[in-house]
Amino acid sequence: MKWLFVQPRSFHCWEALGIGYLIALLKREGHEATFMSGFFDTDKEIIKASKGFDVVGFGCTSPQLTHAALLAKRIKTRKVFGGVHPSVLPAETLAYCDQVVVGEGENGILAILEGNESPIINASRVCELDDLPFPDRKAIKQGRNVAQAKKEAGERIGSLVSSRGCPYACTFC
Repeated sequence: MKWLFVQPRSFHCWEALGIGYLIALLKREGHEATFMSGFFDTDKEIIKASKGFDVVGFGCTSPQLTHAALLAKRIKTRKVFGGVHPSVLPAETLAYCDQVVVGEGENGILAILEGNESPIINASRVCELDDLPFPDRKAIKQGRNVAQAKKEAGERIGSLVSSRGCPYACTFC
């Protein structure tokens, strides 16, 4: 199965480390996966590229949803949304895609690979982080983010998320 992951446009480029984990997992499972960013790649390039893939996965926050929905409307390939916004509002997000992964993307992708076609996949937490492959930083083209940071801040910097998930049980989640 061939996957294209799209990070919709946002106000700033940022590293798609979570998508790097998903790409590494898919490759470990024998599938192909690549990445495009709405910050660096044009809508036309993303839509054209999507024609060569079986699944287009979108990782998005609430501010990115508008761009993700615009792209998804023009992409005819199977679409899966995941990330913060889809996890909080899965039923509403389903209006833009074929499936929504709620929670941990790795377990959601494994469920899809195992044939789960449910519109909303409630993925369990990853309990053993050591079972995950290291994120594929080459696939997420981290160099573009570092170069952009150099351009904007005058320094070559990258980002690092030092935690996963949320330790709280808020009622709105």
